[in-house]
Amino acid sequence: MNSNEIIGAINSGEVDDDLDTIIDTARGRQERAAIAKAQGFVRGDTVRVVGHIRPKYLIGMEGTVTEVVGGRVGVRMNEERGRFRAGSEATVPAVCVQRVAS
Repeated sequence: MNSNEIIGAINSGEVDDDLDTIIDTARGRQERAAIAKAQGFVRGDTVRVVGHIRPKYLIGMEGTVTEVVGGRVGVRMNEERGRFRAGSEATVPAVCVQRVAS
């Protein structure tokens, strides 16, 4: 079964009795994927914020990894934007950052 078939089955109501299980399974998979990605980062890596994150003004900001906890990465920001000052830290989901340099 491909993703289009899965989405179609959900939209058509074929799997209504199993929706809670499907949602729990998908969230669990997201969490495991985030943890796996986070393990690829080390303190000192330069990263860029990407993806689906809020506030949106974080997208494109770069910073230095200060810590990795579970599926999240602590990032010391290199620039000032919004409520984040240069040197301030933000904890972001690992799936929302990409390595720029090690």
